[in-house]
Amino acid sequence: MNNTKTAAAAAALLFLAACSYRLPEKLAADIFCRYSYVPADQAKVLSLLREKGAAGLKELDPYAELLKDRREVKAPSEDAPLSAGMLIGRSGASWRALRVFKDGPAAAAGLKDGDILISAAGAPAGTAEFLAALENREFDLKAARRSASGDAPLEAKVRKARFRFPSLFGVYDPAARTAFVRVPLFFPDCAADVIKGLDVMASYGARNVVFDLRGNKGGSPEDAAQVLAVLAEKPGRLMFIEARGGDAKTYSTKLRGRHAALRPAVLVDGSTAMAAEVFASSLRELRGARLVGTRTAGRVRLQRSFKLPRGRSLRFTVASLKTSSGADLEGKGAAPDENFETPAAAAAAWKNASATAFADDPAYAAAAGLFR
Repeated sequence: MNNTKTAAAAAALLFLAACSYRLPEKLAADIFCRYSYVPADQAKVLSLLREKGAAGLKELDPYAELLKDRREVKAPSEDAPLSAGMLIGRSGASWRALRVFKDGPAAAAGLKDGDILISAAGAPAGTAEFLAALENREFDLKAARRSASGDAPLEAKVRKARFRFPSLFGVYDPAARTAFVRVPLFFPDCAADVIKGLDVMASYGARNVVFDLRGNKGGSPEDAAQVLAVLAEKPGRLMFIEARGGDAKTYSTKLRGRHAALRPAVLVDGSTAMAAEVFASSLRELRGARLVGTRTAGRVRLQRSFKLPRGRSLRFTVASLKTSSGADLEGKGAAPDENFETPAAAAAAWKNASATAFADDPAYAAAAGLFR
């Protein structure tokens, strides 16, 4: 019994010690005043810290917070949905397999990008029965593959499997001569893949490009700027990071971009933030890109964590992302040129890797319609 009481008392003392962390106010004030994007008087910062603790810094910077170092806990991954691993859509007068993903079930069944779809489970392409057949676990497709010598008929039996769309990919509509590039985040070093995709679709004859940045929370400003560079019509500033006292880093180009002839549009929503919303706004400033969707997040401040004693960190804003013209989107976001709310069913189709996600997404149709 005594051992139990002793253990309980020790646990209580450890708990109280953890809860009674005393913020090193002078050190925290020094760090904040030295690096904060928001100019601050040290006496005022000290006063706020002594009166309200780290929470007092929110009066100067809404993103300021005291963090307790902890091990990263990974969320359990969800099973990939059952998918055919392709995207179909109307292209001119035909329905096509606009994108057949490598290693997906449709590719395994022999389908390729651009194949003209004739029927599914006997239902003519484009009919409600045809689209419903694509939701089945298995379905038979009749298609045709165009070549210089004529259309060659083909048949494919597609059996769905666990499959997710790649994190970044493009789709090309040859009839509209429009490239669609879906970028869920500007991952480090992703610019090379985006540019390579633009190169390929431009070689097919693309004249227009739609960037899908819905849900894109930012990522690497360097990669966003590299993509802007290949679309720029002339040399100049593309976007920049501003720290207190002046520019911390400017992204610019010395050349006309090799894809400056592509006419751009961008799909955005309330989750489009940071480098993504600055990319969209800069592309509008530089190239007249039309933004389709809803107002972006209006969050372009960059935070950094600074170590404090006893396993704590102080996190606050150190810089801000700005558009090519220097516009500050913080708290305002970028307003779309065409207001368009993505239906829940369309968002679910993308999440479920449905073959009809592209065809059933009215935002894509609205963006493509701007080029006609």
